[in-house]
Amino acid sequence: MIRFFFLMWIPLSLFAIEGKVKLEIKPNQEFFVSKKIIVTLKVMSTGFKMDNLNVNFGKNRKFIIIAPNSAAYTVSEDDFNVVVYEYELYPLEKGQILLQPWKVSFSSSLGYGMPKENFVCTSTQKQLTIASIKGYDFLLATPRLTATTSFIAKSNTLNVGDAITRKIVLKAYDVPDILIPHVETLKIKGIKNYPEEAQLSQTQEEKHLVSTRIEEDVFVLNKEGNYSIPSTLFYWYNTDLKRVEKEYTKKFSFEVKALPKPDVIVIEKGMNKKELLFYTLFIVGALLSLFLLYRLTQVVKRKKKHKLFLYNDTLLGRLDLLINACDQQDVVAVYNAFYRWGECLGLKQVNLTIIAQHYPLLKEDLNSLNLALNGAAFDFFQTQKNLRIIKKQLQIKEVTMALTENINPVV
Repeated sequence: MIRFFFLMWIPLSLFAIEGKVKLEIKPNQEFFVSKKIIVTLKVMSTGFKMDNLNVNFGKNRKFIIIAPNSAAYTVSEDDFNVVVYEYELYPLEKGQILLQPWKVSFSSSLGYGMPKENFVCTSTQKQLTIASIKGYDFLLATPRLTATTSFIAKSNTLNVGDAITRKIVLKAYDVPDILIPHVETLKIKGIKNYPEEAQLSQTQEEKHLVSTRIEEDVFVLNKEGNYSIPSTLFYWYNTDLKRVEKEYTKKFSFEVKALPKPDVIVIEKGMNKKELLFYTLFIVGALLSLFLLYRLTQVVKRKKKHKLFLYNDTLLGRLDLLINACDQQDVVAVYNAFYRWGECLGLKQVNLTIIAQHYPLLKEDLNSLNLALNGAAFDFFQTQKNLRIIKKQLQIKEVTMALTENINPVV
């Protein structure tokens, strides 16, 4: 009995678990604007099992951080079991960048069925000196960049009212899709350009992140003459060859003619003048009706497309795009859509914290979105529900303002 009480008296502190974290910059790396920098986070514990990892990076506007999907590897260090995570950091500007301390929380236990102990640790801050390629403030740094161009047109000889669709696919390796530069919007006299919204995507090919940006432009031909859609030049830094390179899109030349005149109709002999006049007027009237119907259809299509293009650039339009992004169940797509919507709020600076201040209803959703970028779960349905409530409020506000202007017109 005495031995039993002696064992019960042993301090529980003998079985206590220790936990800590280390943040390190992987050695032998070049620090360039937009070039990937590997930052390792070591989660350390004297226990055997670690889970429930959550990392808060703090506020940052000078770089993008991409969290890993899983741990890179595990090691032992100074009687600690260590789980190593490799984060990707992409600087957005040159100069001194302060990597603020990361707040890391995790759980650890001595094994299956044993009680867990929760830890909240803070890493040390890191100072990085980021350089830029000489002569360029920002240049995409990637081991490989390709640009493919395709055109959809009936032929190289087209008529007024016809349309040409240009599709450019930019593909870059080991950079997030949001860093791929946009294609310059072309303005060509005699041609109306209707650019579509860019499509961004990311895939994993072996050990490389492959990002794609797809941009489409619809060129409507309004005037006859000889034209060409010029090529676009992209400068980028090849991280393997360590030099600046160029990538071109294809050029497309074509001729635009007036609408063809109707063919001459051969009338059989023996037809009197009244019949000839009737058939001539009938054919001319039919061709004129078809021509007017064709032009009206083209005008309606252009106006509809232009109206949709203008709407997608408004506060409500970008809110619709944000709501639709929730349907994709893609955290990065929702994150990008929030920033594009925030640009329409008239803010000097756009980030998730400021958006939450303007719309408190989204505060929890935006906090969850920040955590989701590091691998946590994200409730797309609840966020979409709150966004629809805000959309309804904005629509009511627009109607109220319109009624006020009609009742109290500006003199």
